[in-house]
Amino acid sequence: MEQARPEPGSANLGAAGGKELAGGDVIYRTSPFLRHASAIFGPLFALLLLPLATLPAHPDDTFGSTLFGYALMGGGGVFALLSGRGWIRVSDEGLWARNIVTSTSVPWSEVVALEAGSKVGVVLRNGQTWWFWAVQRANISGMLNRRSRVDRVVAEIEVRRTRVASLRAPANDTSRKSLVRPAWWEWIVIAGYVAAAIVGLAGV
Repeated sequence: MEQARPEPGSANLGAAGGKELAGGDVIYRTSPFLRHASAIFGPLFALLLLPLATLPAHPDDTFGSTLFGYALMGGGGVFALLSGRGWIRVSDEGLWARNIVTSTSVPWSEVVALEAGSKVGVVLRNGQTWWFWAVQRANISGMLNRRSRVDRVVAEIEVRRTRVASLRAPANDTSRKSLVRPAWWEWIVIAGYVAAAIVGLAGV
């Protein structure tokens, strides 16, 4: 089963927040809040880090402590940048998903069960459970034991899986994971973090 990038959504579906794509696939993206926060704070951290890196180093600073500080800020910024880009795509062939740094392809023949935990979980025939970042349970829902978007998404995916299983024989395919390729503008922001770190460390 070949991986394919999702096309723009054309129709909203139900309370689970999915969008129907051309061809009947359905995509579930991260929440609008997380997408907007990612688009704002990811580049913002890079813009703040670069001028900070040009400031004179404190006499007591060491190379190691400075490197740790830039790694912490840069890692947090890259995490913020990529965390809002997740999605789960459901088709008659199986599932595709983008997490923070990995993309996943899972055919229905490999899926044993679906789990609604803190995130959407897929239990594979080999006993592993893969968790998809895009749809998460809000902390308040977990504390109050309330039904959340995770439960609704898992319920919709389960309906699709059951329908497909009744219509066709399982295909012989395997699950795959690969690294995510950032978009061009994400590479620019990541390059900003690297430049800030180089400038800052050069002054230590």
